[in-house]
Amino acid sequence: MRIRHDKRKLELPLQPLDWMWEGMAFLGLLTLVIYPFLEYSELPDTIATHFNAAGEPNGYGQKSTLWLISGIAGLTYLGLLILARFPHQFNFPVKITEGNMAFQYRLASRMIRALNGAITIMFAYIIYGMVETAKTGAVSMGYFFLILLMVGLGLIIGLYIYLAKKNQ
Repeated sequence: MRIRHDKRKLELPLQPLDWMWEGMAFLGLLTLVIYPFLEYSELPDTIATHFNAAGEPNGYGQKSTLWLISGIAGLTYLGLLILARFPHQFNFPVKITEGNMAFQYRLASRMIRALNGAITIMFAYIIYGMVETAKTGAVSMGYFFLILLMVGLGLIIGLYIYLAKKNQ
Protein backbone atom coordinates (compact mmCIF):
# COMPACT_ATOMS: atom_id res chain seq x y z
CA MET A 1 0.00 0.00 0.00
CA ARG A 2 1.36 3.41 -0.97
CA ILE A 3 0.88 6.27 1.44
CA ARG A 4 0.72 9.70 -0.17
CA HIS A 5 1.57 12.73 1.87
CA ASP A 6 -0.04 15.62 0.06
CA LYS A 7 2.02 18.75 0.03
CA ARG A 8 0.50 22.11 -0.65
CA LYS A 9 1.63 24.10 -3.62
CA LEU A 10 3.03 27.50 -2.67
CA GLU A 11 3.64 30.41 -4.98
CA LEU A 12 7.14 31.59 -4.08
CA PRO A 13 8.37 34.57 -6.10
CA LEU A 14 11.95 34.36 -7.31
CA GLN A 15 14.49 36.22 -5.21
CA PRO A 16 17.74 37.80 -6.49
CA LEU A 17 19.75 34.61 -5.82
CA ASP A 18 17.21 32.60 -7.80
CA TRP A 19 17.46 35.05 -10.71
CA MET A 20 21.25 34.80 -10.57
CA TRP A 21 21.13 31.00 -10.96
CA GLU A 22 18.51 31.27 -13.70
CA GLY A 23 20.64 33.85 -15.51
CA MET A 24 23.79 31.76 -15.21
CA ALA A 25 22.00 28.74 -16.68
CA PHE A 26 20.55 30.83 -19.50
CA LEU A 27 23.95 32.35 -20.35
CA GLY A 28 25.40 28.85 -20.44
CA LEU A 29 22.62 27.80 -22.79
CA LEU A 30 23.28 30.78 -25.09
CA THR A 31 26.98 29.89 -25.13
CA LEU A 32 26.09 26.30 -26.08
CA VAL A 33 24.31 27.55 -29.17
CA ILE A 34 26.22 30.67 -30.22
CA TYR A 35 29.82 29.48 -29.77
CA PRO A 36 29.53 26.34 -31.93
CA PHE A 37 27.55 28.32 -34.51
CA LEU A 38 30.35 30.90 -34.79
CA GLU A 39 33.16 28.33 -34.96
CA TYR A 40 31.49 25.49 -36.87
CA SER A 41 32.68 26.40 -40.39
CA GLU A 42 36.30 26.63 -39.20
CA LEU A 43 36.36 23.15 -37.69
CA PRO A 44 37.66 20.01 -39.39
CA ASP A 45 35.06 17.35 -40.23
CA THR A 46 36.45 15.04 -37.51
CA ILE A 47 36.94 16.38 -34.00
CA ALA A 48 37.71 14.99 -30.55
CA THR A 49 34.39 13.94 -29.03
CA HIS A 50 35.55 12.15 -25.89
CA PHE A 51 38.26 12.94 -23.36
CA ASN A 52 39.83 10.74 -20.67
CA ALA A 53 40.18 11.86 -17.04
CA ALA A 54 43.41 13.69 -17.89
CA GLY A 55 41.56 15.71 -20.52
CA GLU A 56 43.27 14.00 -23.45
CA PRO A 57 41.15 13.11 -26.48
CA ASN A 58 40.48 9.38 -26.76
CA GLY A 59 37.47 9.36 -29.06
CA TYR A 60 36.75 11.12 -32.34
CA GLY A 61 33.64 11.76 -34.39
CA GLN A 62 31.90 14.17 -36.70
CA LYS A 63 31.79 17.84 -35.82
CA SER A 64 27.99 17.61 -35.85
CA THR A 65 28.41 15.96 -32.43
CA LEU A 66 28.60 19.52 -31.10
CA TRP A 67 24.90 19.95 -31.95
CA LEU A 68 24.01 16.66 -30.28
CA ILE A 69 25.72 17.76 -27.06
CA SER A 70 24.10 21.20 -27.29
CA GLY A 71 20.72 19.50 -27.76
CA ILE A 72 21.20 17.23 -24.76
CA ALA A 73 22.29 20.22 -22.70
CA GLY A 74 19.28 22.21 -23.89
CA LEU A 75 16.87 19.42 -22.90
CA THR A 76 18.57 19.10 -19.52
CA TYR A 77 18.31 22.86 -19.02
CA LEU A 78 14.63 22.85 -19.93
CA GLY A 79 13.86 19.86 -17.73
CA LEU A 80 15.56 21.38 -14.67
CA LEU A 81 13.99 24.77 -15.37
CA ILE A 82 10.53 23.20 -15.29
CA LEU A 83 11.33 20.92 -12.35
CA ALA A 84 12.39 23.87 -10.16
CA ARG A 85 8.86 25.24 -10.42
CA PHE A 86 7.26 22.21 -8.74
CA PRO A 87 8.91 21.77 -5.34
CA HIS A 88 5.67 20.42 -3.88
CA GLN A 89 6.34 17.27 -5.95
CA PHE A 90 9.87 16.73 -4.56
CA ASN A 91 10.98 14.21 -1.98
CA PHE A 92 12.66 15.94 0.95
CA PRO A 93 15.26 14.74 3.48
CA VAL A 94 13.12 16.26 6.26
CA LYS A 95 9.45 16.21 7.18
CA ILE A 96 7.57 19.10 5.57
CA THR A 97 5.37 21.02 7.99
CA GLU A 98 3.41 24.26 7.77
CA GLY A 99 6.26 25.94 9.62
CA ASN A 100 9.10 24.88 7.31
CA MET A 101 7.28 24.45 4.00
CA ALA A 102 8.16 27.81 2.41
CA PHE A 103 11.82 27.55 3.45
CA GLN A 104 12.21 23.94 2.29
CA TYR A 105 10.44 24.55 -1.02
CA ARG A 106 12.58 27.61 -1.75
CA LEU A 107 15.78 25.80 -0.74
CA ALA A 108 15.02 22.76 -2.89
CA SER A 109 14.05 24.90 -5.90
CA ARG A 110 17.23 26.91 -5.44
CA MET A 111 19.31 23.73 -5.39
CA ILE A 112 17.75 22.66 -8.71
CA ARG A 113 18.45 26.12 -10.17
CA ALA A 114 22.06 25.99 -8.95
CA LEU A 115 22.50 22.51 -10.43
CA ASN A 116 20.97 23.74 -13.68
CA GLY A 117 23.46 26.61 -13.82
CA ALA A 118 26.43 24.38 -12.98
CA ILE A 119 25.43 21.63 -15.42
CA THR A 120 24.75 24.07 -18.25
CA ILE A 121 28.11 25.79 -17.69
CA MET A 122 29.74 22.34 -17.60
CA PHE A 123 28.23 21.50 -20.99
CA ALA A 124 29.35 24.90 -22.34
CA TYR A 125 32.90 24.21 -21.16
CA ILE A 126 32.85 20.77 -22.80
CA ILE A 127 31.75 22.37 -26.09
CA TYR A 128 34.47 25.00 -25.68
CA GLY A 129 37.08 22.31 -25.02
CA MET A 130 36.02 20.29 -28.04
CA VAL A 131 36.12 23.32 -30.33
CA GLU A 132 39.47 24.59 -29.04
CA THR A 133 41.04 21.13 -29.24
CA ALA A 134 39.82 20.82 -32.84
CA LYS A 135 41.09 24.31 -33.77
CA THR A 136 44.50 24.23 -32.10
CA GLY A 137 45.28 20.56 -31.64
CA ALA A 138 46.24 21.38 -28.06
CA VAL A 139 44.46 19.63 -25.23
CA SER A 140 42.31 22.16 -23.45
CA MET A 141 40.56 19.90 -20.96
CA GLY A 142 42.27 18.44 -17.92
CA TYR A 143 42.03 17.06 -14.40
CA PHE A 144 41.09 20.50 -13.12
CA PHE A 145 37.77 20.41 -14.98
CA LEU A 146 36.86 16.99 -13.62
CA ILE A 147 37.81 17.95 -10.05
CA LEU A 148 35.96 21.27 -10.28
CA LEU A 149 32.88 19.51 -11.65
CA MET A 150 32.76 16.91 -8.87
CA VAL A 151 33.52 19.39 -6.09
CA GLY A 152 31.06 21.97 -7.45
CA LEU A 153 28.15 19.55 -7.80
CA GLY A 154 29.00 17.95 -4.46
CA LEU A 155 29.03 21.33 -2.73
CA ILE A 156 25.65 22.31 -4.15
CA ILE A 157 24.03 19.06 -3.06
CA GLY A 158 25.89 18.91 0.26
CA LEU A 159 24.98 22.49 1.15
CA TYR A 160 21.35 21.78 0.32
CA ILE A 161 21.24 18.71 2.59
CA TYR A 162 23.01 20.56 5.41
CA LEU A 163 20.66 23.56 5.25
CA ALA A 164 17.55 21.41 4.86
CA LYS A 165 18.40 19.37 7.96
CA LYS A 166 19.54 22.40 9.94
CA ASN A 167 16.24 24.17 9.29
CA GLN A 168 13.79 21.31 9.79
